[in-house]
Amino acid sequence: MDPTTLLTQLKDVHPPELITWWPLAIGWWGLIIFTLILLTSTILYTRRWWRRNAWRRAALTELKQIAADYLSQANTAHLITVIELLKRSISSAHNDLHALSATSTEWRHYLEKSLKNSPATLSPEDIAILSEGHYQPATPELSAAFFVRIERFIKRLGNV
Repeated sequence: MDPTTLLTQLKDVHPPELITWWPLAIGWWGLIIFTLILLTSTILYTRRWWRRNAWRRAALTELKQIAADYLSQANTAHLITVIELLKRSISSAHNDLHALSATSTEWRHYLEKSLKNSPATLSPEDIAILSEGHYQPATPELSAAFFVRIERFIKRLGNV
């Protein structure tokens, strides 16, 4: 064989084709699907949590307004409004409509039961005021700390 013919049979070295970013390997597809599932479930959970706690945000907003009204001018009507707000909050937190119609000792029982579930929020004096204070001839003296304890109580309702 002639060396010149052998050289003519040789071809130039061709570099391999460039690696493109598409189509992706199966591992990347798995990562994309996992990320989409995780993102979707996080959004759905957050949305459900936000809706489920709408009553709590509304109650806290209403409590701030009641506290401002009471601290500017003390009135038994404000205490009654706080009691109604707490009844609605307990009813919403525990899905218990009986809390809405509770009076006196039954209402005290609801407060004490909720106190056992979320300790260190309401004192026994607070429970006495909330269960019997609006029946007293004189308006009970409520401090700003009382409203802070009520706020803490609402925040902890249903979290146990």
